[in-house]
Parts: sequence; structure tokens; C-alpha cells
Amino acid sequence: AYLNAGQCARADGRLKEAEQYFRQSLAIKPEMPEPLLQLADVLHHSGSNLQARAFLQRYTAVASPPASVLWLGYRIETALGDASAAQEYGRRLKADFALSTETGLLLAAYAQTLAAFGKVDDLILSVPFAMRTHRRLEDFVGFVSSSCLLRARVGGGAGLDALALDLND
Repeated sequence: AYLNAGQCARADGRLKEAEQYFRQSLAIKPEMPEPLLQLADVLHHSGSNLQARAFLQRYTAVASPPASVLWLGYRIETALGDASAAQEYGRRLKADFALSTETGLLLAAYAQTLAAFGKVDDLILSVPFAMRTHRRLEDFVGFVSSSCLLRARVGGGAGLDALALDLND
């Protein structure tokens, strides 16, 4: 019941109330994945990224993270300034969910950063991919991977979501 109440409060934009409900849900069942994830997300949106990290780590200890969770981890670690942890989330996102929307958002953020530093509106990204699904092959990137060239048109004021959709196409 607390989980449902938290989800309703979050949907209405009442983040503090949602946080309380998710915490109450976890007080009853501390390892329940959904309130752990919801609480991490609410805390991230509230700017409490250190707490969000802790709840996300608890979530990944009890559940296999989908692309949306890895993207949340990337955003939390970026907000905390932990480049290596953010990079690890990005690596896992690209390796496990190469065609996901979240991977497109990651590439779009990378393209926007490169474009801003290079002061360009149009650039080509060389993105390695291996199209393999077995974890034991993950270390053989240099042996069995290819590169895909993606054109990123960053100019024109397009937002991150629009650029991600363009890169995914």
C-alpha cells in the first residue's frame, strides 16, 4: 500500500510525500526492489544524489538493472562528480542495452559535450559495438568489435531527447 501511495504522490509531483511513502514501504520490506528504485529516483530529482546512490546500490544488489536504471546511475554519478562511476554505468549501458533509448541519451549527452568544447554544430561519432549477448565475450572488444559512424547534428537548439532519437535512428 505504501508503494502505491508513493507512486501516486510522485506522479502528482509531491516528491517529499512520495519519499516518505517509499521509506515506509522499505521499513516493512527492506530489500523490495521497486521502492528502492523509486526512492533513488525521487532523491535524485530532489538533488539528494548521495542518498540516491545508496538506494540505487541497494537496488542493484537485489535486482538486475534494466537500461533505465543504468541511465539513472549514470545521471546520479555525473551529478556527484564521480566520472569513473558514471563511465562504468555508461559502459554497462552500451554493452548490455546497445539499442536502448537510454544508450541514445548517453551518446547524445556525449555529442553535446564534444560539440560544446569543440565549438561545432555537426560532428561524427565513431561508436564501437560488438553485437554480442554473452557476458564471457565482453572482454574481447578489440577482437570481435566493429565501429559504427553516427552523425550528430547538435546545432539548432535541439534538446537531448531529440538528439537521442536522431542518433538511435
